[in-house]
Amino acid sequence: MVAILRALAFELLTFGVHSVIAPQPTLDRQQKRHYDASKRFLRTIYGYEEYEPVERLAHFLPAHPQLEQHAWQHALAHGNGPVHWTMSSNEKNLFATTRIPSNSRLGRTWNLDWVDWPRDAYAFWHVKKGGDRKLLRLDVWPSQPIPAPVEAVSAEWLMQRAH
Repeated sequence: MVAILRALAFELLTFGVHSVIAPQPTLDRQQKRHYDASKRFLRTIYGYEEYEPVERLAHFLPAHPQLEQHAWQHALAHGNGPVHWTMSSNEKNLFATTRIPSNSRLGRTWNLDWVDWPRDAYAFWHVKKGGDRKLLRLDVWPSQPIPAPVEAVSAEWLMQRAH
């Protein structure tokens, strides 16, 4: 009887973990190269050479099914455009990183505004020529003022560039 209960508990635990965590998109070689460039940029502005950001996309998606749509709407708002972007050598793929501050409405919705440990989320996007976009990563970094002003372009400008 104890063995059956343990097996049942294991199955429930296994099923529960898999039902709560959504699969994270797999990055191809090109996406990984641009994602690594984005992380290098963020490490430079934050001054964290060895910091490995906390990846939250797989954990946030089950609780926030419209996460990608909300993150994109946030990026479209004035002043929230990409803080970093790169383009593939064939100019058919654009990669952008947008910031969701802990004190923004969306940041508070995602509970990034903890009193003891506020965090900012950075969304890493793949935008294809023609405008198709996909959220590939959502990384969390400690919230702090960015030391140097970051020249953010508007998401509208970015989308025009992708067309």
